Amino acid sequence: MALVVNSPNAYVNGKKISIDPLNDEQTNIKVAPKLINGRVFLPLRFVSEQLKFRVEWIAEKQEIRLHYPDK
Repeated sequence: MALVVNSPNAYVNGKKISIDPLNDEQTNIKVAPKLINGRVFLPLRFVSEQLKFRVEWIAEKQEIRLHYPDK
């Protein structure tokens, strides 16, 4: 997996894919890795899902839970 700062696309297994597709022909350009104060922030859902985690959003608690599947 390769991500580029400010790019709404990533490369997974050599294939270019949208980090957050709006539909088949559009990409959400607001969702991209960002460089802020010398640190790179990555889109958590995209990276987690590419690593096979299940992402759960608990709205009441404003909490994100990452679940890795048992083998």
